[in-house]
Amino acid sequence: MKVNKLKLISLGKSQLSEAVSLPEILIALFIIVVSLVTFLTLATTQLRTLKFAKEKFMANILALEGLELIQAYRNQRLTQDLTNWLGDLSKKGDYCIFINENNTLQVIGRDICDGKLYLSNGVYTHERSSLSVPTLYKRIISVRDNFDENKTDLRNSKFVRVISKVSYPAGEINLEMILTKWHPLFSED
Repeated sequence: MKVNKLKLISLGKSQLSEAVSLPEILIALFIIVVSLVTFLTLATTQLRTLKFAKEKFMANILALEGLELIQAYRNQRLTQDLTNWLGDLSKKGDYCIFINENNTLQVIGRDICDGKLYLSNGVYTHERSSLSVPTLYKRIISVRDNFDENKTDLRNSKFVRVISKVSYPAGEINLEMILTKWHPLFSED
């Protein structure tokens, strides 16, 4: 009869070193958590930055549009009446200008318009309607004599300073131009 001898299995140093200890697990978890927090923080910051950039870009576009609408209004006035080239803008003050539902330029005094812009069919307007959506933006156009800040009647002014101000929650954009009584159809070459 054979007797089986039990062999004692001994774990050598090389086999013991392959086991993972609790401190090693905690360090690995700490590194993973720090990495995730860093990633989420960067992603959140990036989203905030993109939102801010989008709002500022749109404010710049709306301010530029205000200046372009003033130029279009001046051109329209010059084709109708050379003597009153500023029309409704002939008094120093703040105005709202926009393309209304009839697709014509409309100028409204600051006493009537608060500057709030609404989005209606892809167009920014100061008119509120059942289809329009309020936006974050307000646009005011300031008209002044370029040389005399105190001058209130601008009909005889040769140079008018126009400032298009667009405000939004993160700030304000101001664009300026000098408007003259010049029209491409009436230029002397």
